Amino acid sequence: MRGISSRHGRPGRVRGSVVEIAGACCEGGFRAKRKSAGGIALVVAAVMLALSLVSAAFLVTGCAGKEKETSGGETPLELAQEFLKAVEREDADVFLSCFQPGFTVPEPDPFTGEVKVDPREFMRSSFKTVDFRFEGVELQVAYEEGDSAAVVTAGGKMYMNPLGVEKEIDLGREPLRFEMVREGGRWFLTQNPLPYLT
Repeated sequence: MRGISSRHGRPGRVRGSVVEIAGACCEGGFRAKRKSAGGIALVVAAVMLALSLVSAAFLVTGCAGKEKETSGGETPLELAQEFLKAVEREDADVFLSCFQPGFTVPEPDPFTGEVKVDPREFMRSSFKTVDFRFEGVELQVAYEEGDSAAVVTAGGKMYMNPLGVEKEIDLGREPLRFEMVREGGRWFLTQNPLPYLT
């Protein structure tokens, strides 16, 4: 190993073909590697392959980042449970995957019909403004006819803290209603049961 000085006068060292210059960056060392033309071509080819695979996966799985079979719910009760877990965990991706394809959060602009905000970023911001916690939630199927169903809360508590003030809601007295449809064998919400979030 031999010493090297950077243009900043900091001592450095050489290990193989890697030059380390201590303190050249804010978190430690600057690392530069010598690369051959063949190595660069290999890296470019690997990056192109990775981008192709990611693009193909996105086209197959859709925006939710999940395969179509894993979004929504297998049963109406499972969908309602998954939705409540997503809200409590503040998981924007799972939250949005509970809704039928084409559902938009936030609502489209009434004049242009466009959604001007990325739905995931909107939900992440919404989750930052209010926290939810659920205790002892009891769910029951209100109706299930063909490809439509509704689930309601029959008991339990929901705690939320908009603006830092905790509010308790009795879900037996003020039930949440989960309206849903079945598409492709999976259940999806048709509207948001928690309007506090949108």
